[in-house]
Amino acid sequence: LFNLGNLAQMAKESMKSNSKEDSKLQIEDYWILSKWNKVKRAVNEQMNAFRIDYALEPLIDFIVNDFSRTYVKIAKPRILDESDNAAYTTFMTILKELSLVLAIFTPFISEYLYSIIEKRGYAILNDFPSIREDLIDEDLDKRFENSIRLVQDILAAREAIKVPLKRPLLEVTLLGIDKNQIEEEIIKKMGNVLSIS
Repeated sequence: LFNLGNLAQMAKESMKSNSKEDSKLQIEDYWILSKWNKVKRAVNEQMNAFRIDYALEPLIDFIVNDFSRTYVKIAKPRILDESDNAAYTTFMTILKELSLVLAIFTPFISEYLYSIIEKRGYAILNDFPSIREDLIDEDLDKRFENSIRLVQDILAAREAIKVPLKRPLLEVTLLGIDKNQIEEEIIKKMGNVLSIS
């Protein structure tokens, strides 16, 4: 969480020097917004049932796997890019809402994150962020999960044949996989692949 806070500070610094122009959300932005709203819904349901222990599980999984290891890895160059307002806004929105949701579980870290984004107020005094059902896309989530599994397979194959991630692969052939069930651009970005057939 502290690393996410540090990234937020760096992003705020890079955005200060430039007037923010609107840019379009990319597929990873839609995916992380969908996942975040599903997590908020799950946490809210568990909190309403007074199951605080179960409410923390989807949060930890989201922070570690979806937000930090996947979204930030894909979108970090865009988050720090002065001309890409979409990635910056998506990242900061989720980080702010995350600080509000985490305020019950980790008050000090939540206040630290909140203070980076908002100059006034306290995370604990805010309401639970609203759940945007219109942003939840089950089909996109499935395609993205399939793509991440393929990326893990590509990375394992790279390791087996000792090809570093810095070196792009010219082509990856996917056998028995419907291209409508994956996001090719995500596989190309995360696996450093030039072409998928």
